[in-house]
Amino acid sequence: MTTAQTSQTTMTTLTVTDAFGVCFQDFGRIGFERYGIARNGAADLFSYRAANILVGNPAGAPVFEAIGNGFEFRLDGEAVFSVTGAEATVTVDGCGLVPQWQPIRVPAGSRVAISAPQRGYRTYVALRGDLEVPRMFGSVSEISFWGQTSFATPGMAVPIRPADEPFHPERADGDLLASLGDVAQNWLLEAAPALLVVPGPQERMFDHIEHLYTEQYRMNAHSESIGSRFTGRPPARIDRT
Repeated sequence: MTTAQTSQTTMTTLTVTDAFGVCFQDFGRIGFERYGIARNGAADLFSYRAANILVGNPAGAPVFEAIGNGFEFRLDGEAVFSVTGAEATVTVDGCGLVPQWQPIRVPAGSRVAISAPQRGYRTYVALRGDLEVPRMFGSVSEISFWGQTSFATPGMAVPIRPADEPFHPERADGDLLASLGDVAQNWLLEAAPALLVVPGPQERMFDHIEHLYTEQYRMNAHSESIGSRFTGRPPARIDRT
């Protein structure tokens, strides 16, 4: 495996060998909210965009988003991939550690394994080229009430259409790439991150709502593209009976 230039010209197929909570994501559906269709899309837009830039993909190209779990796949052809987002252990063919936040070239037959996150929650995997997966309203992200589910499952074969031009890592967005090392280190947080909370009209329905702003909460495995779910003490609802 190397970080050198590649000129992939044939279709490669990625076969999912292990996945739970892994879905396809992109920028989401923009402009359909007035019809009651949520945007969805990647939750961590910086890591999503960075993963694509690292492999020379255009903005909006679909990637894999692993939500709190690991992801393993096999490639029947040469490929270039990158792993961004949450800190995880990445290996190729079961040996050696592959760095995140870098484009990695692997030969045909490679098996890539990404562990569950050690720090952070969502890991992004981009492969150079176009993942040929179903789209609805211009997006691969889930829209379950209309029958489009975006989860990758073991045994699924995903064709990767090759990019039109050879890959030149040095042409990637220089400003973004220059900052990637610092951004990767930001996942090694010493303190719990803070969330901005905007009180809604239902605030008066709860007693001691200030507990919501002072308690510590942990994101749990039931989070998905529609919303994040947290474990912690909920505010007590006022009984008006």
